[in-house]
Amino acid sequence: MKLKVLSLAILVSAMACKSEGNKNTSSTTTTMQKTSNVDMTVASTKALNTTTSTLKWEGHKLTEKHYGEIDFKSGNLQFNAANELVGGSFDVDMNTIDVQDMEAGEWRTKLINHLKDEDFFNVAKFPTAKLVIKSVSKADNKLVYTADLTILETTKPIQFTAESKEGGLLSILEFTINRTDWNIKYNSKSFFADLADKFIIKDEIVFSATLFPQI
Repeated sequence: MKLKVLSLAILVSAMACKSEGNKNTSSTTTTMQKTSNVDMTVASTKALNTTTSTLKWEGHKLTEKHYGEIDFKSGNLQFNAANELVGGSFDVDMNTIDVQDMEAGEWRTKLINHLKDEDFFNVAKFPTAKLVIKSVSKADNKLVYTADLTILETTKPIQFTAESKEGGLLSILEFTINRTDWNIKYNSKSFFADLADKFIIKDEIVFSATLFPQI
């Protein structure tokens, strides 16, 4: 079957104001988002294809970045009659976190193990992370998702947008979190103000997921 592509990206709510004036007149123009409801009735539920679906991560120091992938354990995608994604739940196997920007060897292994230990994701104690779509709205013809993200057994809401396109069934999403909201504080300037710059790890982690259903 052909695939319908849903492009998901981080939500940006914009308001632009322009002012023009002289001694006699002035004007202000404001652009507002037009919102509308989305049919939340689930018409079909499809299991996540954990083999073809991918979850990528990216983190930054002040002068460099690292990136890699994490495997999904399971999940499902829920669609309404218009074939819009209106729900879903996704479990992530944190034991599979990998680094892809370094060649195989001692330093890559050390970084992977560090990401798995108590300084970061503590996978021995918290082996699974979870993303659950809670609600959907529409703004300026884009689907706006609110979801709960659980890491280290801490659950926080996140948002991202989606744009429906013709094709089959594919969902692509991207969102950025502040890791300290999930109690990942290692070498964060927010908590360790006396750190030298070379040791600072930025608080933001970018995740991007490509979600394929089972056909």
